[in-house]
Amino acid sequence: MSGDELGLAVEEFVRDEALREGTSIVIGPPDVPGAVLPAETKGLEYDAVLVVEPERILADGPRGAAELYVALTRATQRLGVLHRAPLPEILSGLTDRTPLTR
Repeated sequence: MSGDELGLAVEEFVRDEALREGTSIVIGPPDVPGAVLPAETKGLEYDAVLVVEPERILADGPRGAAELYVALTRATQRLGVLHRAPLPEILSGLTDRTPLTR
C-alpha cells in the first residue's frame, strides 16, 4: 500500500463512519493526516477506531508497546488496523477482512 492509498483508506474510514451513529477516531503516528496520537486517547472510548501503522507505534520508543495497547483498546464496537509494513508479531492473530459494502 502506498502513502496515497493509505491516505485514501483513512478518508474512506472517516467518510463511512460519519454515516453511522456513534463516535470514531483514527489513531496513528504523527505524520498520518487526521490521526491522533495514542497517548491523546488514553482513558477515552470510541464506537469505531482505525489504528494506522501499528508497527510504527510499537517501534516508537520505550513506551511503544503501551501506546499500541492504548490504541487497540479504545474501540467499543469496531476496530480496524491499517498497515503497509508487516504486522508486528504481537498482532499476528489478526485476519485480513474486506470491508462490507452497503
